[in-house]
Amino acid sequence: MNDVQRSIANNNKNMRFKNKGLYIVLAALLIAYIFTIAFPLVLALTSSLRSYGSYIDKPLGLPRPITFENYIVTFNELKLDVISGASFRSVYLEEMLLYSLLYSVGCGLAATLTPCITAYAAAKYKYRFSRVIYLVVIVTMILPIVGSLPSEIMMMQNLRLFDSFFGVLIMKANFLGLYFLVFFAAFKALPWDFAESAFIDGAGHFRVFLRIMLPLVSNAILAVFLLNFIMFWNDFTTSMIFMPSFPTAAYGMYYMRFAMASKFGTEVMKLTACLILSTPLIILFVIFQKRLMGNLAIGGIKG
Repeated sequence: MNDVQRSIANNNKNMRFKNKGLYIVLAALLIAYIFTIAFPLVLALTSSLRSYGSYIDKPLGLPRPITFENYIVTFNELKLDVISGASFRSVYLEEMLLYSLLYSVGCGLAATLTPCITAYAAAKYKYRFSRVIYLVVIVTMILPIVGSLPSEIMMMQNLRLFDSFFGVLIMKANFLGLYFLVFFAAFKALPWDFAESAFIDGAGHFRVFLRIMLPLVSNAILAVFLLNFIMFWNDFTTSMIFMPSFPTAAYGMYYMRFAMASKFGTEVMKLTACLILSTPLIILFVIFQKRLMGNLAIGGIKG
């Protein structure tokens, strides 16, 4: 017994040593990953609070003295000239941020609720058309769609939806893509006993969906909406192509990189504008980090 106990103890020590080495390697990789994310943010923050001369002398130095002139110049000088009737008007950063908020929230809701509703119908109602919907989603994810932009622009113009928030909202309200599969799996895992109990109490299909099924997948809905919000907030191509009269802040950043390089497109001003654009996303991540990174838990029936 003594030899067996010693052998077991030695095996446990070797296992703990191997696990400790693995934890050290994983911790080192995690620290390096965090550094690659945090360093650009810290660099942008410190650079935005410095003058351009101080940045040129010492790019990695601390802001001494601290100045907010870069933010003032960015809000006052960053603008886009868009067509308004027969003339042009200037759109400044404050208006761009408003357009970004309207575009991100509106299209984020449309791009979240549309696959959610479609996935619920395909997962919980056994019709042939439900299988067709699922097959269409899979096929569109596999087959590449190249060269569709000219036809999309022509269709938007023919439907009188070009250069409007409503037209872009309709364009983004589709169920194709990965999020349909996310909602399909979430609704598929829910037992139908909840709905049957509600049907016995006199509830209809629409009420069952709103009052019972949607709350059970609320975590998934919020996570998908936040991901869509981040994607649309950083999207500048849609504003540039389909909404030229309503430029977003991301489009302003793209325009600043090229057209305004001779005016104030220095590295300090670019970092300042990037920090302004990323601040709402950082706030969202801090508030909803548990929803974005946590596991989605769905309860079952007891008894």
